[in-house]
Amino acid sequence: MEFTLEKPYVSPKLDEREMDIRVQVKNCQGLPVFDRYHGQVVIFPRRTERGELRPTKGFPQDFLVTENLVLLKITGEEGGSVTYTLREGLEPGFDLFQAKTCGIDMVRIQDVLPPVPIAGVTLEVEPEEVYIAPGESTALEVRLFQVTPDGAHVPLEGEVVTIEANGLVDGSLKPQGEVRTGARGRIQLMYQAGVKEEGVEVIARYQPREYPDTVEERTSVALVEEPACWRGTVDITVDQSFREAKKSDPTECGRDESEFTTELHAHVWGELLLRPGQPETVLSQGFSGTYEMTIKTFHESCVTTCRRKGVRGEVPVRPGSWESSETRVHGTLSDKDFRVSASVVVDRKTGQYRFSCGFRGLVWRGFSEIQDRYHDVCTGETRETSTASLETELEHFEISSGEIQGVTPNLKVVKGEKVVEYPLSTGTVKYTWDFQRIPCGE
Repeated sequence: MEFTLEKPYVSPKLDEREMDIRVQVKNCQGLPVFDRYHGQVVIFPRRTERGELRPTKGFPQDFLVTENLVLLKITGEEGGSVTYTLREGLEPGFDLFQAKTCGIDMVRIQDVLPPVPIAGVTLEVEPEEVYIAPGESTALEVRLFQVTPDGAHVPLEGEVVTIEANGLVDGSLKPQGEVRTGARGRIQLMYQAGVKEEGVEVIARYQPREYPDTVEERTSVALVEEPACWRGTVDITVDQSFREAKKSDPTECGRDESEFTTELHAHVWGELLLRPGQPETVLSQGFSGTYEMTIKTFHESCVTTCRRKGVRGEVPVRPGSWESSETRVHGTLSDKDFRVSASVVVDRKTGQYRFSCGFRGLVWRGFSEIQDRYHDVCTGETRETSTASLETELEHFEISSGEIQGVTPNLKVVKGEKVVEYPLSTGTVKYTWDFQRIPCGE
C-alpha cells in the first residue's frame, strides 16, 4: 500500500484540523489493485491516538463505517481516500496508525507512512520589567505561535486569547477578557501598579474554536519599594557515595560476584553582587572536587576439564578456572566556563524570602585504570594485564538548589543553610548563603 498526505500537517486550528489521506494498493509489479464490482478492501481504525478517520466525502469509492473501523472498497485506479481529523492535544508531533488489506492468501498490515504530522500551539507571556515600584507601570507582551512538526514557530494572528489577572487591589491590567492577537500573533498589555498590592499575576489562555484542550501561560510582575541590591556569599558542598554488590547463589555451582562503588566530593563557593534586572556580578569564585568510581567483577567456572600426564582423556577440576576485572576511574573538577549564580527576593511586608543558587560550567576530567586477571586451574598459572586511558572529559557537573523559602527578621539580611539528601544514594548537598542588602549605587 502507498499513502499520500494532502498537506504538510494538521493543527488544532478549526480550518487546519483535517487532512485527506490517499491510499493505493499495488501488486508486485507496482500496478494498482482494485475491483470495479466488489472493491479492493482497505481497513483503517476509526480512532487514532489523537484523531479520527472517516471516508473522504465525495471521493469515488464504496465504504462501510463501524464503531471502530473504516472499511474502504477501492473500485478504481484512483485508489481510496480517508479524511483525518485532529481531536485532541496541543503539542507538536506525529500520529502513527496502521491499515490492512487483503493480499493473495494473506492479510497485509502496514503502518500509514508518513505518519500524520501535527502542528502544536505555544503561548508566551513576557513582562518588560519583572520588578517595578508601587505606582509605576510596565508593558507585557503575549505571543501566540503555531509550532510546526519541524519546530518552526509561526505567529497566529486574529486568534482569541483570554487575559486574566490575579492580585490586583488598586492597580489595573488592560486589556482583559477576550482579546484577539494582532500582527505577528501578539497582544500588548499594560500593568499600572497600585500601592496596596504585591504585584500582579497575568494569566493568558488560548483554546482553539470547538476544541477540547487549552494552553495556558502565566507570568508575574512584583512590586518593590526600591531597587533591592544584595552582596553576599554562596557555599555549596557536595558529598555523595554509592555502593552496590551482587553475589551468585552459594548453593549453585560456580561463582559470580560484582561490586560498583562511587565517591564524589565537591566544594564550590563564590561572592556575588545582585542587582535587579541585571546579570549577577561575580566578585570571586572557586571550586575543588574529586571523583572516584570502581567496578569489580569476578567469575569462577563450576568445572574445568584438564588433560593430565599419564591419564587418558580429560579430568574435570572443581572449582574451575576464574577471571576477575577491576576498573578504577579517577576524576577532578575542571573549569569549562565556570560561573556561580544566585537570586534573592524578599517580601517587604512579611519578611519571607525566596533564594536560589547554583553553578554551571564545571566538568569532571580524569582517566581510568583497568586490571584483568585470569587463573587457569589446569596449568596453575595466573595472567595479569593492566591498561590505563589518557586523561579525558568524563561528564558535566552542574547543580541548582531550586527555590528555597525562608523568613528573615531583618529585611536587610538574608542568610541560611539547607541540606538536601540524594534520593538514590548516600549523600548530601549543603547550601549556605549570607547576603546583605546594600544601596544599589555601590
